[in-house]
Amino acid sequence: LAALGRARSLSTSGDQETAVQVLIDAVGEAAALDGFVDGATTVYRSFDSYASRVLYNRARAGAGAPSRASADAGKRVEVVPDSYYLCHLEITQLLEHSFERTEEALRFGQRAIELGPATAAGYRQLGRAYMLVGDMENAAAVLEEGLLIAVQPSDIAMAYYQLAYVLWKAGRPQAGAACYLKSLMTSSSMAMQATAELQELVEETGVALPPREVDEELAKHAVPVAPTAEVLEALGSGASAAVDVGMFPVARNLLALRLRYRPDDALVNVLRSLGE
Repeated sequence: LAALGRARSLSTSGDQETAVQVLIDAVGEAAALDGFVDGATTVYRSFDSYASRVLYNRARAGAGAPSRASADAGKRVEVVPDSYYLCHLEITQLLEHSFERTEEALRFGQRAIELGPATAAGYRQLGRAYMLVGDMENAAAVLEEGLLIAVQPSDIAMAYYQLAYVLWKAGRPQAGAACYLKSLMTSSSMAMQATAELQELVEETGVALPPREVDEELAKHAVPVAPTAEVLEALGSGASAAVDVGMFPVARNLLALRLRYRPDDALVNVLRSLGE
Protein backbone atom coordinates (compact mmCIF):
# COMPACT_ATOMS: atom_id res chain seq x y z
CA LEU A 1 0.00 0.00 0.00
CA ALA A 2 2.91 2.33 0.79
CA ALA A 3 4.45 1.56 -2.60
CA LEU A 4 1.17 2.29 -4.33
CA GLY A 5 0.94 5.69 -2.65
CA ARG A 6 4.56 6.53 -3.48
CA ALA A 7 4.14 5.45 -7.10
CA ARG A 8 1.06 7.61 -7.57
CA SER A 9 2.92 10.59 -6.12
CA LEU A 10 5.87 9.99 -8.47
CA SER A 11 3.54 9.57 -11.43
CA THR A 12 1.78 12.83 -10.64
CA SER A 13 5.13 14.63 -10.60
CA GLY A 14 6.00 13.12 -13.99
CA ASP A 15 8.46 10.42 -12.97
CA GLN A 16 6.63 7.50 -14.57
CA GLU A 17 9.68 5.26 -14.89
CA THR A 18 10.52 5.36 -11.19
CA ALA A 19 6.85 4.93 -10.29
CA VAL A 20 6.67 1.73 -12.35
CA GLN A 21 9.85 0.37 -10.80
CA VAL A 22 8.58 1.05 -7.27
CA LEU A 23 5.45 -0.99 -8.01
CA ILE A 24 7.27 -3.83 -9.78
CA ASP A 25 9.67 -4.11 -6.85
CA ALA A 26 6.77 -4.16 -4.38
CA VAL A 27 4.92 -6.85 -6.31
CA GLY A 28 8.06 -8.95 -6.61
CA GLU A 29 8.84 -8.61 -2.90
CA ALA A 30 5.28 -9.53 -1.92
CA ALA A 31 5.34 -12.59 -4.16
CA ALA A 32 8.68 -13.68 -2.68
CA LEU A 33 7.90 -13.02 0.98
CA ASP A 34 4.20 -13.85 1.10
CA GLY A 35 4.16 -16.51 -1.59
CA PHE A 36 1.45 -15.00 -3.79
CA VAL A 37 2.18 -17.52 -6.53
CA ASP A 38 -0.44 -19.97 -7.80
CA GLY A 39 0.46 -23.60 -7.32
CA ALA A 40 -0.99 -27.06 -7.76
CA THR A 41 -3.04 -26.90 -4.55
CA THR A 42 -3.42 -23.18 -3.72
CA VAL A 43 -4.34 -20.09 -5.75
CA TYR A 44 -4.32 -16.41 -4.80
CA ARG A 45 -7.30 -14.30 -5.74
CA SER A 46 -8.76 -10.82 -5.25
CA PHE A 47 -12.41 -9.71 -4.98
CA ASP A 48 -14.02 -6.28 -5.01
CA SER A 49 -17.51 -7.22 -3.80
CA TYR A 50 -19.75 -9.97 -2.48
CA ALA A 51 -21.06 -10.34 -6.03
CA SER A 52 -17.60 -11.11 -7.40
CA ARG A 53 -17.14 -13.79 -4.73
CA VAL A 54 -20.47 -15.36 -5.60
CA LEU A 55 -19.73 -15.40 -9.33
CA TYR A 56 -16.22 -16.76 -8.81
CA ASN A 57 -17.28 -19.58 -6.50
CA ARG A 58 -20.16 -20.61 -8.77
CA ALA A 59 -17.80 -20.63 -11.74
CA ARG A 60 -15.21 -22.57 -9.75
CA ALA A 61 -17.89 -25.22 -9.34
CA GLY A 62 -18.53 -25.19 -13.10
CA ALA A 63 -21.53 -22.84 -13.25
CA GLY A 64 -21.21 -19.78 -15.47
CA ALA A 65 -18.71 -16.97 -15.93
CA PRO A 66 -15.87 -16.38 -15.40
CA SER A 67 -15.12 -19.66 -17.12
CA ARG A 68 -11.43 -19.37 -16.27
CA ALA A 69 -12.34 -19.92 -12.59
CA SER A 70 -13.18 -23.55 -13.33
CA ALA A 71 -9.42 -24.24 -13.39
CA ASP A 72 -9.38 -23.43 -9.64
CA ALA A 73 -11.81 -26.24 -8.77
CA GLY A 74 -10.59 -28.27 -5.83
CA LYS A 75 -7.84 -25.81 -4.92
CA ARG A 76 -7.53 -23.78 -1.75
CA VAL A 77 -8.22 -20.09 -2.33
CA GLU A 78 -6.21 -17.47 -0.44
CA VAL A 79 -7.25 -13.80 -0.67
CA VAL A 80 -4.50 -11.30 -1.50
CA PRO A 81 -4.49 -7.73 -0.13
CA ASP A 82 -6.43 -5.28 -2.29
CA SER A 83 -3.28 -3.20 -2.70
CA TYR A 84 -1.47 -6.14 -4.32
CA TYR A 85 -4.18 -6.37 -6.97
CA LEU A 86 -4.26 -2.58 -7.43
CA CYS A 87 -0.49 -2.53 -8.00
CA HIS A 88 -0.96 -4.75 -11.05
CA LEU A 89 -3.61 -2.42 -12.45
CA GLU A 90 -1.42 0.62 -11.81
CA ILE A 91 1.63 -0.95 -13.49
CA THR A 92 -0.45 -1.81 -16.56
CA GLN A 93 -1.80 1.73 -16.72
CA LEU A 94 1.61 3.35 -16.32
CA LEU A 95 3.17 1.15 -19.00
CA GLU A 96 0.32 1.23 -21.51
CA HIS A 97 1.79 4.17 -23.45
CA SER A 98 5.34 2.75 -23.47
CA PHE A 99 5.86 0.96 -26.76
CA GLU A 100 9.19 -0.38 -25.50
CA ARG A 101 7.48 -2.14 -22.58
CA THR A 102 4.26 -3.31 -24.21
CA GLU A 103 4.81 -6.94 -23.28
CA GLU A 104 5.25 -6.01 -19.62
CA ALA A 105 2.05 -3.98 -19.62
CA LEU A 106 0.12 -6.88 -21.09
CA ARG A 107 1.72 -9.38 -18.71
CA PHE A 108 0.73 -7.42 -15.60
CA GLY A 109 -2.75 -6.83 -17.04
CA GLN A 110 -3.18 -10.54 -17.65
CA ARG A 111 -2.02 -11.30 -14.12
CA ALA A 112 -4.58 -8.81 -12.77
CA ILE A 113 -7.33 -10.84 -14.44
CA GLU A 114 -5.86 -14.06 -13.04
CA LEU A 115 -5.93 -12.52 -9.56
CA GLY A 116 -9.44 -11.09 -9.97
CA PRO A 117 -11.28 -13.19 -12.56
CA ALA A 118 -14.66 -11.89 -11.36
CA THR A 119 -13.57 -8.24 -11.00
CA ALA A 120 -14.34 -5.93 -13.91
CA ALA A 121 -11.45 -3.47 -13.43
CA GLY A 122 -8.80 -5.90 -14.66
CA TYR A 123 -10.64 -6.60 -17.90
CA ARG A 124 -11.06 -2.89 -18.59
CA GLN A 125 -7.39 -2.16 -17.94
CA LEU A 126 -6.09 -5.03 -20.07
CA GLY A 127 -8.60 -4.23 -22.81
CA ARG A 128 -7.33 -0.66 -22.90
CA ALA A 129 -3.72 -1.85 -23.04
CA TYR A 130 -4.50 -4.04 -26.06
CA MET A 131 -6.39 -1.17 -27.67
CA LEU A 132 -3.48 1.26 -27.30
CA VAL A 133 -1.11 -1.12 -29.11
CA GLY A 134 -3.63 -1.56 -31.92
CA ASP A 135 -4.66 -5.14 -31.09
CA MET A 136 -8.40 -4.57 -31.47
CA GLU A 137 -9.21 -8.28 -31.70
CA ASN A 138 -7.79 -9.08 -28.27
CA ALA A 139 -9.12 -5.81 -26.85
CA ALA A 140 -12.66 -6.74 -27.89
CA ALA A 141 -12.32 -10.31 -26.59
CA VAL A 142 -11.11 -9.15 -23.16
CA LEU A 143 -13.77 -6.45 -22.80
CA GLU A 144 -16.54 -8.84 -23.83
CA GLU A 145 -15.26 -11.39 -21.30
CA GLY A 146 -15.41 -8.67 -18.66
CA LEU A 147 -19.01 -7.84 -19.55
CA LEU A 148 -19.97 -11.43 -18.70
CA ILE A 149 -19.15 -10.77 -15.02
CA ALA A 150 -19.79 -7.00 -14.72
CA VAL A 151 -22.51 -6.00 -12.26
CA GLN A 152 -21.93 -2.39 -11.18
CA PRO A 153 -23.48 0.26 -13.50
CA SER A 154 -20.26 2.29 -13.66
CA ASP A 155 -18.22 -0.81 -14.59
CA ILE A 156 -20.70 -1.78 -17.27
CA ALA A 157 -20.88 1.74 -18.74
CA MET A 158 -17.08 2.02 -18.89
CA ALA A 159 -16.69 -1.39 -20.53
CA TYR A 160 -19.27 -0.60 -23.23
CA TYR A 161 -17.66 2.80 -23.81
CA GLN A 162 -14.27 1.17 -24.39
CA LEU A 163 -15.72 -1.64 -26.48
CA ALA A 164 -17.62 0.85 -28.64
CA TYR A 165 -14.39 2.50 -29.72
CA VAL A 166 -12.65 -0.83 -30.28
CA LEU A 167 -15.45 -2.16 -32.49
CA TRP A 168 -15.68 1.10 -34.41
CA LYS A 169 -11.96 1.06 -35.21
CA ALA A 170 -12.13 -2.66 -36.02
CA GLY A 171 -14.60 -1.93 -38.81
CA ARG A 172 -17.83 -2.68 -36.93
CA PRO A 173 -19.35 0.81 -36.51
CA GLN A 174 -22.95 -0.37 -36.12
CA ALA A 175 -21.98 -2.57 -33.17
CA GLY A 176 -19.88 0.30 -31.81
CA ALA A 177 -22.85 2.68 -31.96
CA ALA A 178 -24.98 0.20 -30.01
CA CYS A 179 -22.26 -0.05 -27.34
CA TYR A 180 -22.08 3.75 -26.99
CA LEU A 181 -25.85 3.86 -26.51
CA LYS A 182 -25.75 1.04 -23.97
CA SER A 183 -23.07 2.92 -22.03
CA LEU A 184 -25.23 6.04 -21.98
CA MET A 185 -28.30 4.07 -20.87
CA THR A 186 -26.48 2.27 -18.05
CA SER A 187 -24.73 5.09 -16.22
CA SER A 188 -23.88 8.77 -16.62
CA SER A 189 -20.25 8.08 -15.65
CA MET A 190 -19.04 8.20 -19.28
CA ALA A 191 -21.85 10.28 -20.75
CA MET A 192 -19.82 13.25 -22.03
CA GLN A 193 -17.15 11.14 -23.74
CA ALA A 194 -19.61 8.57 -25.10
CA THR A 195 -21.90 11.23 -26.56
CA ALA A 196 -19.04 13.05 -28.29
CA GLU A 197 -17.54 9.87 -29.72
CA LEU A 198 -20.92 8.54 -30.86
CA GLN A 199 -21.49 11.75 -32.79
CA GLU A 200 -18.04 11.46 -34.35
CA LEU A 201 -18.69 7.81 -35.29
CA VAL A 202 -21.96 8.70 -37.03
CA GLU A 203 -20.37 11.61 -38.90
CA GLU A 204 -17.38 9.54 -39.98
CA THR A 205 -19.13 6.32 -41.00
CA GLY A 206 -22.64 7.49 -41.84
CA VAL A 207 -24.26 4.62 -39.91
CA ALA A 208 -27.72 5.18 -38.51
CA LEU A 209 -28.40 4.76 -34.82
CA PRO A 210 -29.91 1.36 -34.00
CA PRO A 211 -33.62 1.35 -34.89
CA ARG A 212 -34.41 -1.45 -32.48
CA GLU A 213 -34.11 -1.87 -28.74
CA VAL A 214 -30.42 -1.52 -27.84
CA ASP A 215 -30.11 -4.90 -26.11
CA GLU A 216 -31.52 -6.58 -29.20
CA GLU A 217 -29.01 -4.72 -31.35
CA LEU A 218 -26.15 -5.85 -29.13
CA ALA A 219 -27.33 -9.45 -29.32
CA LYS A 220 -27.60 -9.16 -33.10
CA HIS A 221 -23.89 -8.26 -33.20
CA ALA A 222 -22.95 -11.04 -30.73
CA VAL A 223 -22.03 -8.53 -28.01
CA PRO A 224 -22.86 -9.62 -24.43
CA VAL A 225 -25.78 -7.81 -22.79
CA ALA A 226 -24.65 -6.89 -19.28
CA PRO A 227 -25.56 -7.69 -16.64
CA THR A 228 -26.34 -11.06 -18.18
CA ALA A 229 -29.40 -13.08 -17.18
CA GLU A 230 -27.00 -15.63 -15.72
CA VAL A 231 -25.39 -13.01 -13.46
CA LEU A 232 -28.76 -11.72 -12.26
CA GLU A 233 -29.85 -15.28 -11.47
CA ALA A 234 -26.62 -15.78 -9.52
CA LEU A 235 -27.26 -12.62 -7.49
CA GLY A 236 -30.77 -13.80 -6.67
CA SER A 237 -29.77 -17.31 -5.69
CA GLY A 238 -26.79 -15.96 -3.76
CA ALA A 239 -29.05 -13.63 -1.77
CA SER A 240 -31.41 -16.53 -1.01
CA ALA A 241 -28.55 -18.75 0.14
CA ALA A 242 -27.17 -15.97 2.34
CA VAL A 243 -30.56 -15.55 4.03
CA ASP A 244 -30.75 -19.29 4.68
CA VAL A 245 -27.52 -19.17 6.71
CA GLY A 246 -28.26 -15.88 8.43
CA MET A 247 -25.78 -13.71 6.50
CA PHE A 248 -28.23 -10.82 6.17
CA PRO A 249 -25.77 -8.02 5.24
CA VAL A 250 -24.52 -10.18 2.36
CA ALA A 251 -28.08 -11.00 1.29
CA ARG A 252 -29.06 -7.34 1.37
CA ASN A 253 -26.07 -6.33 -0.73
CA LEU A 254 -26.71 -8.97 -3.40
CA LEU A 255 -30.46 -8.37 -3.51
CA ALA A 256 -30.05 -4.59 -3.77
CA LEU A 257 -27.75 -5.07 -6.73
CA ARG A 258 -30.19 -7.41 -8.45
CA LEU A 259 -33.08 -4.97 -7.92
CA ARG A 260 -31.17 -2.27 -9.81
CA TYR A 261 -31.84 -4.22 -12.99
CA ARG A 262 -34.99 -6.21 -12.18
CA PRO A 263 -37.32 -4.12 -10.02
CA ASP A 264 -39.77 -6.18 -7.98
CA ASP A 265 -42.21 -4.66 -5.45
CA ALA A 266 -42.33 -7.83 -3.35
CA LEU A 267 -38.56 -8.11 -3.20
CA VAL A 268 -38.22 -4.45 -2.24
CA ASN A 269 -40.14 -5.31 0.94
CA VAL A 270 -37.80 -8.26 1.49
CA LEU A 271 -34.85 -5.91 1.06
CA ARG A 272 -36.26 -3.58 3.70
CA SER A 273 -36.76 -6.48 6.11
CA LEU A 274 -33.11 -7.49 5.72
CA GLY A 275 -32.07 -4.07 6.96
CA GLU A 276 -34.15 -4.17 10.13
